[in-house]
Amino acid sequence: MPKYGKIYYGETEKGEFVTVEGFIDGKFVKYTNNNGALCVDESEILGQKAQCLSHFSYEKSTRKVMILDVQGSGYQLFDPEIASTELFDEDDHVLYCAGNLSKEAVERFTSMHKCNNFCKAIGLTPLQIYDGIQAPTFTNIY
Repeated sequence: MPKYGKIYYGETEKGEFVTVEGFIDGKFVKYTNNNGALCVDESEILGQKAQCLSHFSYEKSTRKVMILDVQGSGYQLFDPEIASTELFDEDDHVLYCAGNLSKEAVERFTSMHKCNNFCKAIGLTPLQIYDGIQAPTFTNIY
């Protein structure tokens, strides 16, 4: 089962904020990018599970946020990003962090993702369908 390790947050003596994660041994693989791109062949099982995680997060948040930048070694994942459909809060602060590529990342992922057996097994709605309407195809976002 995929899992994320603990992340520690701190501040340097110069007032800079940092996050620190433990070392993960093994081969590093990026399954999805924070821009919504799919990074491995669709036949790769861990890549399918990573895409299912992104799809699940989007559906369960009522299409407001998506976990992207899914990467790690085997089932040990680290350094995710959140893409939100709204980039700014009511005070014009960027939501989540600078890695939030917002609607562009969500649109890219939803246009590229094809539901796999994991999406189907947990009953996710295909992303290409929004309220019964075929989703537009996005090209050349980057």
